[in-house]
Amino acid sequence: QVSPRQFFQLLLLFAALIFFTGINSRWLYGSDEPRVAGIAAEIAVYGNWVEPALNGKPFLEKPPLYLWADAVSQKIFGSTPGAAKLPSAISAFLGVLAVFALARAMGASGFGAFLAGVILATSAQYWNNGRKCMIDMMLAAFIIGVFWTFFQLTRAETRKRKIAWFIGLTLTLAGALFSKGLVGVAIPAVAVGGWLFIRDISNRKWAPAAWLQFAAATVLAFIPVAIWVYMLYRQAGYDAVYTVVWTNNFGRFTGSHAEHIEPLYYYLLKLPGQFQPWLLLLPFALYYSVRKFIGKEYGRTESHYGHLYLLCWLFIPYLLLHISAGKRQVYLLPLYGAAAIMTGMMISDFFAGRLLTDKPALRQQIIYHLAWLLPLATLLLPLGLLTANIVAGTVNLIAIVLVMTGLALALFSFQAWRAKNLTNIIGGFILALLVGFITVDMTIRTVKSRRYAYRTGFAYCRQQLQAGKNVVLYSPAERLSGAALFYLRRRLKSGYSVEWANRQLLKPNMLLLVSDQYLAKVAEREKLPKLIKYAVVKSFAQKKEYLLLITAAKNQSNRAD
Repeated sequence: QVSPRQFFQLLLLFAALIFFTGINSRWLYGSDEPRVAGIAAEIAVYGNWVEPALNGKPFLEKPPLYLWADAVSQKIFGSTPGAAKLPSAISAFLGVLAVFALARAMGASGFGAFLAGVILATSAQYWNNGRKCMIDMMLAAFIIGVFWTFFQLTRAETRKRKIAWFIGLTLTLAGALFSKGLVGVAIPAVAVGGWLFIRDISNRKWAPAAWLQFAAATVLAFIPVAIWVYMLYRQAGYDAVYTVVWTNNFGRFTGSHAEHIEPLYYYLLKLPGQFQPWLLLLPFALYYSVRKFIGKEYGRTESHYGHLYLLCWLFIPYLLLHISAGKRQVYLLPLYGAAAIMTGMMISDFFAGRLLTDKPALRQQIIYHLAWLLPLATLLLPLGLLTANIVAGTVNLIAIVLVMTGLALALFSFQAWRAKNLTNIIGGFILALLVGFITVDMTIRTVKSRRYAYRTGFAYCRQQLQAGKNVVLYSPAERLSGAALFYLRRRLKSGYSVEWANRQLLKPNMLLLVSDQYLAKVAEREKLPKLIKYAVVKSFAQKKEYLLLITAAKNQSNRAD
């Protein structure tokens, strides 16, 4: 018999392995990671903790809590991919533990709470962002913390415990607000408000204490960010404060950020791919929680209020996100905790015999099919990973070791199937998932990152700088400016006009780093003069473009190619 404490220890180990193993192996790539890591690097190198900047230009899209954490990580561990991703990994790790604690508070068994944590950790988007240098994982972890601390506050009986949980609620709300702005308060506020309203209506009694506690904690949560905004005003003036407070909070909701505007049905299309591999179970988990909520014992146990809490957490913010003009996949991250707890509690109740009690034959059929489907899935997982590595050309020693480990787990699962030991079958499948996720990030994604990342290009730029050359950026995208800060630990001069670029090229020992796609667009603009004749010193592959390091050619005629 495994105790809840032992299940927590197992989850602790599982979450640590899935989020921290090989975190330094994959390089930073894509649009977000180099930009965020670069802003944090600028804070670490130049020490401007009040006004985050990107290559010397203010960058005020988000409050700076994540950037501060990333800057501290980089100061301790250096400009490594693992250091840049560490705050996200820690956030994901703590979010999983908070889900376990909340599930236990709602009456889940140790096994059910453990499953909730495993399901959250292995949900595609949660795991993916837990190993990326992105702000959204910290926001999600703090919001999970908000739901945990507030639920515990409503259950606390002694004055001492109420004060402790109120402080916890205030700190997690402040962290969510300081991570990504008003959305950090809006998501839990609408869910908690909906839950309290439905609970009071069902009890035919208004209980103001919980409303006032959440409101008071929310007001206090604004104090840290208000102090930062005041310091920002003192340093950068009114325009910077307006950008932070209005443009990047209300503007995103109303659609002023055109690049994030998506149709109303956007999240209906994105959710299926992001909650894999557990999406198939989610409709059953929703039905299970609704039945628990409206069951004949509703109102008599904390469990039923807990299921209502989860339903409000999942559905009310989900509808709010649909209304918002600005939409991104990562905005769903704070909702996965509710889905994971529902699913974990449902599976636990099923195996404990508390579901389908009126249909024992159906229950036995499900268990019978699981008894051979799970070992089969445990076998197919490493075979699929091996095939994917062969197709991607990423087979190496790490891939072989991890795939062999997966095959060993498959053998263990089939032995458990022969012995009719369902506990070992489930254990083998969960361990195979752990190995599978680690394999994907340390093999396929690692090799892909080395093809697409800026690291190689800036290693060459560093050599040129050390040799006495000057390197400048011509019309850089934000990710390129961020990568320059992260890898070179210095600002590079940048410009956006052809005239500026020509002036730089004519200077001695000057190299321009520019995208060949941008050069092609410039050549198509009839009103702008073309670049003077240049020579390519070095080119670097980056997704669908090439980065070119160019210098002036000896013949200073216009480019003819």
